Amino acid sequence: MKLLYIITRSDSIGGASLHVRDLAAAMQHRGHDVHLLVGGTEGPFFPILAKAGLSVTPMPNLVRPVSPWKDIRCIGDLQNQIRVRTPNVVHCHSSKAGILGRYAAHRQKTPAIFSAHGWSFTDGIPARSAAAYRILERRAANWCDKILCGCHRDREMGLRAGIGDKDKIETLWYGIRDLDEARMAEPAVAPPKMVMVARFEQQKDHATLIDALGRVKDIPWTIDLVGDGSLLPAMKAKSTHLGLANRINFVGAQPTKEYLLNSQLFLLITNWEGLPLSTLEAMQVGLPLIGTDVGGIPEQISDGQSGYIVPRGDVERLAQRLRILLADGDLRARFGAAGKARFEADFRFERMIDRVEAVYQRVIDSGYEKT
Repeated sequence: MKLLYIITRSDSIGGASLHVRDLAAAMQHRGHDVHLLVGGTEGPFFPILAKAGLSVTPMPNLVRPVSPWKDIRCIGDLQNQIRVRTPNVVHCHSSKAGILGRYAAHRQKTPAIFSAHGWSFTDGIPARSAAAYRILERRAANWCDKILCGCHRDREMGLRAGIGDKDKIETLWYGIRDLDEARMAEPAVAPPKMVMVARFEQQKDHATLIDALGRVKDIPWTIDLVGDGSLLPAMKAKSTHLGLANRINFVGAQPTKEYLLNSQLFLLITNWEGLPLSTLEAMQVGLPLIGTDVGGIPEQISDGQSGYIVPRGDVERLAQRLRILLADGDLRARFGAAGKARFEADFRFERMIDRVEAVYQRVIDSGYEKT
């Protein structure tokens, strides 16, 4: 089958970007004809796609902010790409590409699928923006054949918002590739090192994490914060103000594997999520986890068995959970083993690819049915 993938951002690498790369590469490996349309004209995502052997076309008018003139031109650009490439399925990822890409596919009478990597009206999004995206998503649901949500919570949120119906919206947990080698983390090692992999942007909640770390500085630990972004200078200043500058390592955007393997506890403290991939990477190497009760995180972490779930923005609860796990290497090891077993059961990469491929075939077999 001929598959066309569309995603908005090339200037930043996140979970959705890596998911698209791995999904497209796997489909190409299975013999499908794959091409990607990516917003912008330059950025770190393009060499990553080239390294994966994927064919990609930059889309300069596909930009993240609302820009009526660029958005109108982008729809025309996308329609031209669909007309020329004649895909069997257009698979859109991220909110902006999801709206414009589905509309372009609808205009070209081409089957389309949208993967919602966390709704743009989820908890934590500013109310005015959330209301606008609800309206857009209700309309855009009519322009596609299937909506894939990375977690049950997102599927339920979409249904409550009146987006599509229970047959159109489907939960499909992501999976990640196996590591190149069989090394595992060693959670029981002391003193413990923690790690969090997250961009320093509004979505992530480094502020709550740093405040909680300030409440446990009487016990030994260090932490690597992997990522960059506009809020990085403010978080560095905050850590210095709390007397944590010598214990928090701001390492920038880096390959994450070695940081995970050399850590004893993984954290994802955040304001909103779909189904994050960074937590799956941590589970895969046997790390215990602490995550925020948003999006699909509670579907990954079994509270009290493979880690702890904490309420969004709750500094005190996070500090309590940190204190427990930082003090108990045996508990970290038990939680890590439980998370590894859960990963093996539910989040293997080939399992996800089989399911996505089956969705493509069902959509193609059903023909063009959008209204």
